[in-house]
Amino acid sequence: MTAGFNRCWAALAGLGRKDPSRHAYRKPRPCGLTVHPALGCSLGCVYCYVPETGIRGVRVSELSGEELVREIRANPYFVEGRMGTFLAIGSVCEPLHPMVFEKTVEFIEALKALGNPIQVATKWRALEDPSPLREVNVLVSVCTIRHAEALEPGAPPPEERMELIKQLRKAGAYPYLFLRPIIPGVTEAEAAEILRAARDSGALGVVVGSLRVTKRIVERLKRSGVDCTEVLRRAPKLDSRQRYIRELDLKRRIMEEARRAGLTALGQACCASARSYGVPCAGLCWARGRCSSCGNACLSKLPDNVNEALRELGLEGEERDGRILVKGPVSNALVVRLETMARRVVEVVR
Repeated sequence: MTAGFNRCWAALAGLGRKDPSRHAYRKPRPCGLTVHPALGCSLGCVYCYVPETGIRGVRVSELSGEELVREIRANPYFVEGRMGTFLAIGSVCEPLHPMVFEKTVEFIEALKALGNPIQVATKWRALEDPSPLREVNVLVSVCTIRHAEALEPGAPPPEERMELIKQLRKAGAYPYLFLRPIIPGVTEAEAAEILRAARDSGALGVVVGSLRVTKRIVERLKRSGVDCTEVLRRAPKLDSRQRYIRELDLKRRIMEEARRAGLTALGQACCASARSYGVPCAGLCWARGRCSSCGNACLSKLPDNVNEALRELGLEGEERDGRILVKGPVSNALVVRLETMARRVVEVVR
């Protein structure tokens, strides 16, 4: 009852007018509820999907940390607490860029009061003061060393990003290499070198991710000297819509290379959050065929709260064979919240 009142009050207060990122309304992605200290990025990575969304320039959020928390608490999909919704910062900006860093720190400090797992994705270099990222899961992105100057013209060199991993590990953060996107013909040829550098820098593991393309992204890759024959072969379709290319074989090959290098290999960003915070994956990877056997033992950490969660959400249902069957109709937001709270797949039955 109280949670519902808070959501209604936040909507009536009109906070969304200051928040073009719509933190109060968006459904979480597999990595978690994305949090935007800014919209837009100045690094100019050739393969980046952000320009394809229509975002131009860099616009730092006008929200205060307190307002952000109120927006997120108003989100009908959001579950508060360590066993709640994962929070992911950095999907449409460079959160550690000096232009954005102060707002990122303000947001992180405010979000820590919620207790939810926090993840930051970055291509930045070592910081003057890394302490705000203590006990935060940080994904440091490197997908090439030899071609970085051509493909990531505004980003710090990969060697400097490895120094960030080293610094974060010493500062008490949870740094992982983010080997994404895999650019066929580029990334897999350098994977062993990148993985060894990350291991030697103190990375706790690696998250391996696929390339998203549009017609314009492929054109930019070609202009940068990338042979896109394999990209085009793997692309399901090429137009203005963003689509992942088919590269499960490359992901598996690189993940096996990571294990040989002594790194924990993960196929999803949510797994890095789960492993960093010692909680079951909120993306339910083990139940949806995406588990990479990272050693987090998610099944042994499942909460024993199914009946309590059903009562709290006002739903009728039961647990059966590791799933929750709920009597419908039920809104998508309630299904997402129940899956997050109970860490079980929910099926709506009539």
